[in-house]
Amino acid sequence: MRKGSSASVVLLIVLLSGCLEKTKSDSTTLKGILAPKSVTCEYPITISKFWHEFQQALLNHDKSQMTTLTRFPLEMVNKHYSQEKFLSDFDNLFTNDLIEDVLTAEYTDLECITEKDFKENTYNTIPVPNYTPIFRFTMGWDLIINKKPKWRAYKVLYFIEGTQGYQLCYYQTSIGEI
Repeated sequence: MRKGSSASVVLLIVLLSGCLEKTKSDSTTLKGILAPKSVTCEYPITISKFWHEFQQALLNHDKSQMTTLTRFPLEMVNKHYSQEKFLSDFDNLFTNDLIEDVLTAEYTDLECITEKDFKENTYNTIPVPNYTPIFRFTMGWDLIINKKPKWRAYKVLYFIEGTQGYQLCYYQTSIGEI
């Protein structure tokens, strides 16, 4: 990437924020972006229960419950969110569009990935127990310029099972040219 190009991308996003068009969040829409190597896995009852609790916490804007459903420090690219930072940035992290997509998704819309895929698609330092199913939820938007999609922005939430059950463990945002 050329020097200054990341600043150009940020500027482009700001200038074009009025030109965002949300795409459907089903995993087939965004598979080309992430190039995941999906695996077939059984959806454990624990992910179903977790997903319902996660949806209810977002629906009710229950920040206390969201901290229970999140592993801290929450990892992001080049960031680690403490519980305090998570609470102060909650509305920026969980936008209305993201909440809407989470609320309309079924737990079977979560994509099951391998530990290897998780490590390849994130900058995580989270230890993952062997053979633990990792799930991710993806949503995205197309940036439209002259009525043509030019850029795609997306958010990806990763969930992993630990001693407390499933928890949000990694939050990823990105943008790329289409």
